[in-house]
Amino acid sequence: MQGDRGTDGQARLGLEIMEEQIRLIEAAHPGVTFTGADGTSVRRPGEPFGFIYREGVVLARHDLAEQVQHALRARGHRAELTERRRLPSTSDPVARGRIGRDADLDEELGQRAPVFVELPDARPGTDIPELCRAVHRELGVDESGYPPLAPHHYFYMTPVRILCPATEPEQVDEDDPTYPAAADDKAGSDTAVAVLDTGFIGAAAEYCSWLSDVVDFDPDPVDAFDVTTMQDRPDHFIDPYAGHGTFITGIIKRIAPAAVMQVRRLDIDLRAAFTDWPEYSADLVDEMHIADHIRAALWSGQQVISLSAGGPTLDGHPPLSFRGLHSLFADFGAVLVAAAGNEGSAEPFWPAALPWVTGVGALDASQAARASYSNFGVNADVYAPGTALVNAYARGRYRCVQPPNAGTVRHFRGRARWSGTSFATPVVAGLVAARMAAHDETAPQALESLLACAATSHDLPGTGPTLAPEYPDLGV
Repeated sequence: MQGDRGTDGQARLGLEIMEEQIRLIEAAHPGVTFTGADGTSVRRPGEPFGFIYREGVVLARHDLAEQVQHALRARGHRAELTERRRLPSTSDPVARGRIGRDADLDEELGQRAPVFVELPDARPGTDIPELCRAVHRELGVDESGYPPLAPHHYFYMTPVRILCPATEPEQVDEDDPTYPAAADDKAGSDTAVAVLDTGFIGAAAEYCSWLSDVVDFDPDPVDAFDVTTMQDRPDHFIDPYAGHGTFITGIIKRIAPAAVMQVRRLDIDLRAAFTDWPEYSADLVDEMHIADHIRAALWSGQQVISLSAGGPTLDGHPPLSFRGLHSLFADFGAVLVAAAGNEGSAEPFWPAALPWVTGVGALDASQAARASYSNFGVNADVYAPGTALVNAYARGRYRCVQPPNAGTVRHFRGRARWSGTSFATPVVAGLVAARMAAHDETAPQALESLLACAATSHDLPGTGPTLAPEYPDLGV
């Protein structure tokens, strides 16, 4: 079911944007396939797509791995199970000491994480979706809807089909107010919030004072890639997606200034796989990397996790990488807040569509209705401001890649105006942290209180429950 796409001209523009983004992704990541809308055939130029997956490998539920292997071999394929490696220990330089306590990782991963199944003889573009559907029919789904076998999906920074935030960053004037307004300095004290995104621009603290105490972060390489040549080298322009995580962090720090922030870069593989891929990878994120970063954030004590990435899957099944994570959040007393996606659709966008994840849609600039680009339905439990927000960004020049502005150069001095469910999500994450500190509540308690208030006092007709820092009755 599709949402309102606006005029025919807007639909054509959206298709042009999608074509350009897919061109960039396919050039940077030749090992992935875009399916057609049916989720089976390879997408052809000018058509919508279904989902993105990695060729040559599938994911199997751990409890059914041997049965899956037998089913695949019975269909004539050389299916080989590949044991997953442990996450890095606290002494591993990749982890940088993030994992705050010893955990029985082998047991954790062995019980819950999916198993890689190598399919070296699978025909590119067709075999993997067909095989997954056949094994699904044979073995069935579990009580939570997880299939026995699934493609190894790739997600992106809260876009779906139009592979970008709802807009590219726009220039602002010096007198344009930063959003949200700065809260009391003590708001969010004694809370820990993780942002899983593109990392953080360390220099932003020099020109955006509200970011001065963000010290635990993966760097966001502002200019590491040349999108015109697809080479790993600076081109003197801010990379597409660079600053995305910094903007999100800035929103949370305006609502909960005293919250301790951890900003993780999702394209860093904690298991050191795909190290030969280009640095231009913030556009595309391995679903397994997201789950690993979530585990690492929980183990290091993060109570609120803000995730502005996701995507569709084969036949709308929940991604296998997230199987078992719900109980882990319950064990740690933490919550996951995730962006609903930017296609104006009710089709499942994962992980926001998971029943235990709080999916966040975006309001329009007037905050009087759902933004036309925002996903809805199962993807959005609540809506928050996400359109034309102004917050922290990089300094330098940015060359637009989206039609109709492709090639236009914009100049930034440390802030930008940006739109997308990516930016509505940290509004809710920040409010959770602020509410936790104000009422000495756990993260689940604070989130439940906020959602109850949204449903009873701020249910916008035609849209749904809403939250915004300006609401005086949120207890923050």
